[in-house]
Amino acid sequence: MHRISLLLVALPLLGCSNIDDYFSTMVAEGLLLGIEELPAEFADVGLGASATATTFVAEARSLNDVESNLVDNADRVAIAQGDSVADLENLGSGLYETDSSLDADLVYVVGGSYRLQVERSGDAHYVDIVAPAPPDLVGVPGPADLHPANTTITVDLTGQGYNNYLALVAQVDVNGDYELTYTTIPETAGDYIDWIRDRNEVTTVEIPGSAFPSAGSAYIVAVAGVAKAKDADFESLNPLVSNFAAGSASPAAVTTAP
Repeated sequence: MHRISLLLVALPLLGCSNIDDYFSTMVAEGLLLGIEELPAEFADVGLGASATATTFVAEARSLNDVESNLVDNADRVAIAQGDSVADLENLGSGLYETDSSLDADLVYVVGGSYRLQVERSGDAHYVDIVAPAPPDLVGVPGPADLHPANTTITVDLTGQGYNNYLALVAQVDVNGDYELTYTTIPETAGDYIDWIRDRNEVTTVEIPGSAFPSAGSAYIVAVAGVAKAKDADFESLNPLVSNFAAGSASPAAVTTAP
C-alpha cells in the first residue's frame, strides 16, 4: 500500500486534528515538568527549578528520522499559560529549554491550560495540554518504614490516567548534598522521541534496587505521571510525529535499613 493510502486509512483512528496537520512538515517534541515541594526533612536540598520546559524542534521529512532533521533557527519557542508566557532559550541542535529559575513566568499549575508555540518563518505552530495532577505514590515506603538497600520499589499508578512517567532517585548525605542514583529523564532528542512514543496507560513503575545502593541512607524518590496532548490539540504541527507532554513529580523520602 502506498504511504498516502496508509495515512488516509489511519486518519479516522487518530482523532479530530485538522487533516492539513498530518501533512505539515513542522515537528515539536515538548515536555513541561513540575515538581511538588520536597518532604520537610529535605527542605534544604536544592533539586533545581520547580518547573522545566524542554522542546526539540524538527522538520518531518521522514516519519522515522526526526532526529536527523532538527531545527535550530526557530524565531521563537514559548510556553504560555493564560497571560504568562515563558520563552525557551535556543541551546542549539534543535533544543529549546528554560526553567522557573530563569523565567518566573514558568509555573506548573495543576489543571492549568498550557500552549507550546513554535514560530518560524512567519508561521505559528502550536499544541495545547491541560497539566495533570502529580501521582499518588502507592507502594513507596512511608516515613516510618525502612526499605532494604538494593531492593526494588514498585510504584502502582493504576487508574491514575497517565500515558508515561519520569522517575529519579537521589541519595542525600548529612550535609544535604545529593547524588542521583537513578533517572529515566531523556537526554537526547532520540531518547525523548523513544520515551514519548508510548500511548498506553502506565500502571506500574519499577525503580530498581540499584537506585538504593547503601544501607542506612536517606533518599529522595520522585515520580511524575505524564499525560500527552491528543491529536485534536495540535495546530500546524504534524501530530503523527509531534508530542507535547506534561506532568508533575511527587517526591517522597525513603530511608534504607541499617
